[in-house]
Amino acid sequence: PLAVIVPALRDHQAATVAAGGDHSMVVTSAGRVFAFGRNDSYQLGVALASGTQCLAGGARIGVDKLMQEGADEREVGPEPVQIAGLRWKSVLQISCGDAHNLARCVGGEVYAWGLGGSGRLGLGHFKSVQQPAKVDLGGRPCIAVAAGYYHSLALLEGGELMAWGSGDCGQLGTGRCNSEALPAPVKP
Repeated sequence: PLAVIVPALRDHQAATVAAGGDHSMVVTSAGRVFAFGRNDSYQLGVALASGTQCLAGGARIGVDKLMQEGADEREVGPEPVQIAGLRWKSVLQISCGDAHNLARCVGGEVYAWGLGGSGRLGLGHFKSVQQPAKVDLGGRPCIAVAAGYYHSLALLEGGELMAWGSGDCGQLGTGRCNSEALPAPVKP
């Protein structure tokens, strides 16, 4: 099989990868995160170009290019682009849901961004978030994350499992069938 080297990743060694609904992520051996694919719900961690509007259901109108947040205003498209909001973090693991992501960093911190419906970001609200935002896990280090279609999980050091997002099918394991916008402990 023929391997293709993507120019944006030419000087980086991929350590792990994750795939979401219509987007993909690469974590390099240096802990940097690169994203590519669809960005209609901010799942790439980059800003939409000015003049572009998001519609309900994720449709995009206006220009077809995306803009990376920051001074360089670099356009991005189908090639990987480094997520500016994680530039100074050392990421160990990434997990992609349908249109949201979780990043676990060296210190055990968890960051979430993208579509916020059902509380799947764990930030205490149901809004979509353009740049990675820290999930409050009560100061306890996280050792693994998993993003589902509408919900998220974090395994904390010591074995405690936290869940948030849509729970309408009982997928959070909290003993209730409702959404949680903040991390809630999974019942043993």
